[in-house]
Amino acid sequence: IDVELKKEYEPKNCVKCSHHRLHSKGKYFRIVRHLAQFEQATFLRIHTRRFRCLACNCSFIVPLQGITKGRHSSEPFRDTIYKDHHHGICARTLAQTQSIGEATVGRIYKEFTQRKASERLSLNCPAFLGIDEHTLHKGQRFCTTFCDIKNHRIFDIQSGRSDKDLTAFLSKLKGR
Repeated sequence: IDVELKKEYEPKNCVKCSHHRLHSKGKYFRIVRHLAQFEQATFLRIHTRRFRCLACNCSFIVPLQGITKGRHSSEPFRDTIYKDHHHGICARTLAQTQSIGEATVGRIYKEFTQRKASERLSLNCPAFLGIDEHTLHKGQRFCTTFCDIKNHRIFDIQSGRSDKDLTAFLSKLKGR
């Protein structure tokens, strides 16, 4: 299924220098993979324009919402691939059903995992923090679980249970 879209918005300023004098260099078509419709692969063919700034001579295409620069698939499509793979569908099966490569599935999963990890690192320490230590197996090392008591969620799990093991983690918490 091919869907054609025409971008109505035209920029008022350059994306690099914010100058207002722009020159249209002509039409530009961007084709990206999107979410399947009626179990058929869907491609978006987006009509847009390429512009040149008369001040800094930089050439650019207006950024498209939901489509990252240099990607051949939309963010909703990539998110679906990540969630399916995260919920147990193997890379080979996803690659065959979506007509993409196994390596592409791996790259998407790695990118989204890193994105989620970086979002998690920027979280502030909860106002009410519950702490408990436990072992995974008898005779194994201890782990300490930190819980956000107010929202009933696990905040983090760290290995060790002593002050020495947890000092580095606790000192890095923002908003503690």
